[in-house]
Amino acid sequence: MKESKEDLYFVRFKKKVYFWILPFLISATFLGWLFDGINNKNDFVMYYMFPALDIWLLFVLFILIFKDKYLPKMEIITMMIISIVYLSWLADLMIFNRKTLEASGGLGEITNWIPLYYIFIFLVFSRRIALMVAGSIFFMSCMIGVISIITFSDVINHQAVDTLFQFYLSNAVYVFALYFLQHLKEAYIHKQTMDVMANTDFLTGMPNRRMLEETLHHFLDHPNKSFSIILFDIDRFKCINDTYGHAAGDTILKELSSLISGKMSQGDVFGRWGGEEFLVILPHMNSNDAASFAETLRKSVENNEFTEVDKVTVSFGVTQYSENDQARHLLKRADIALYNAKDKGRNQVQVQ
Repeated sequence: MKESKEDLYFVRFKKKVYFWILPFLISATFLGWLFDGINNKNDFVMYYMFPALDIWLLFVLFILIFKDKYLPKMEIITMMIISIVYLSWLADLMIFNRKTLEASGGLGEITNWIPLYYIFIFLVFSRRIALMVAGSIFFMSCMIGVISIITFSDVINHQAVDTLFQFYLSNAVYVFALYFLQHLKEAYIHKQTMDVMANTDFLTGMPNRRMLEETLHHFLDHPNKSFSIILFDIDRFKCINDTYGHAAGDTILKELSSLISGKMSQGDVFGRWGGEEFLVILPHMNSNDAASFAETLRKSVENNEFTEVDKVTVSFGVTQYSENDQARHLLKRADIALYNAKDKGRNQVQVQ
């Protein structure tokens, strides 16, 4: 199945995150092995599992340099390996290493990396699946703690119990905080998507009439400087639809939108007014300059090679803001100018 642009963007974003994080994680595990594991063959996790984890992470880093498509599989395998190392390390500290509990109950460096581990889970999976995976890991870690307390009940002191309690409580907070943060993120993205859809023409991807009206009213509410608008439409568009089909008409609308949007300057507003009609709002431009710009657009359309039709022409109506104008006044004058352009033979610019 072909990836969407959004999926591809997210994959590349995660790839950048991993390129930043993996070198630090590799360095941390290597130093842990160098200082604590290299001379301690009895510590299975530190002596054997840490080097294996390092080798795997280096392999992942190398693969990601060349192939994005392997990222999902690499994430799953990496998460499984890290989970095994994490639970093994935890079991070694709480069950097999009695001194940990006999002393202060401290868990050492492992607590520094727990937040990153849970973040990784929520980065790999969707919110609900991530909650189930993180919850399962948390449950297994709790079982290790319970076994530890039962097994070493004779040596565990109050400080050790408090340390274990704080450790598991903080883990639970990490999991639920990440779950609700991801929920908030999804809600925010959904709202942003709905806002974009409400203000964007589905076919062309340009601002729709709603957005254009809001922008026009914004200019009218702040009339410090003059501005002009251009209303234009495609000549004989109904004939194009009847002759070549509506699919061809849609293609022309999209190609025209792309062509015109490429001619806009910063601050200019261009969108689809409705049907085959489009509107351009030109800040700080009088009617003469706007008419010259419209003529440039007209020639660009006339000389453009469209996919479905050999030649497409456009008629333009131009008008300038006058003091005390309302939106309906501007649009009416632009519409009259457009009608005059049609009446005088089409494929031209008229000013009202």
